[in-house]
Amino acid sequence: MDYAKFIELVRHAKPSQVYTGSASYKLKVTTNKDHTLQKIYKKSYCKHCNVTGIKEIMIQFKEPQRLSIFQACLIYMLFIENKKPMDYASYHKCVAGKRFIDNIQEVRK
Repeated sequence: MDYAKFIELVRHAKPSQVYTGSASYKLKVTTNKDHTLQKIYKKSYCKHCNVTGIKEIMIQFKEPQRLSIFQACLIYMLFIENKKPMDYASYHKCVAGKRFIDNIQEVRK
């Protein structure tokens, strides 16, 4: 993924009051054998109308990547909810953040 495009997403995202490790997110991650294609999704259930909804995002990596809880929640919050996690702390400026962003090949909703 283009580094400048990722920074624009972060700048335009609204601040969130939720930490990435919060139990309120309950994200699930599935991957292929090579760990290059990953699907992050969340099931939601409405107690009033009994409807179950799924919000998901697919990420293709150039090299094998095992997502941490922070990375999975970061991707979900930025691309699905357009929010920046409370504990983001300029992740795109550190070495690990730059490698993670450069490793992203494609993001599909």
